[in-house]
Amino acid sequence: GGGTAFLGCTPERLFGISPAAAGGDDDGGAEDDPNDGIDLVSEALAGTRPRGKDDVTDDALAVELIESSKDNLENFITERYIRRHFRDMRRQGLLESVRPHVETEFPEVRKARNVQHLCRSVTA
Repeated sequence: GGGTAFLGCTPERLFGISPAAAGGDDDGGAEDDPNDGIDLVSEALAGTRPRGKDDVTDDALAVELIESSKDNLENFITERYIRRHFRDMRRQGLLESVRPHVETEFPEVRKARNVQHLCRSVTA
């Protein structure tokens, strides 16, 4: 049958659906929950610096990005926004097993061709 597809060009993953990691949401209950064993993943991509002209400059810009309180706050606000929407989806019954959490305590640097961003993965 014909399916539906969504294509985008943003550097962050808007969302992804994949099998849950070991120890995921399966509560061992007798009822089959269609959401058991499925992870919903999105990314908070906020905070940006240009890429450097060489490795030394590139690394210095990445350190500047990581140490920037403004960029970290921007990334944190974006991550909270995503978690809030995951919780809203749970309240609406769209995803009953949603327990949003951030994969890492601190954002990582995601390098694209011309810029680098702070990035956190949010999983439900």
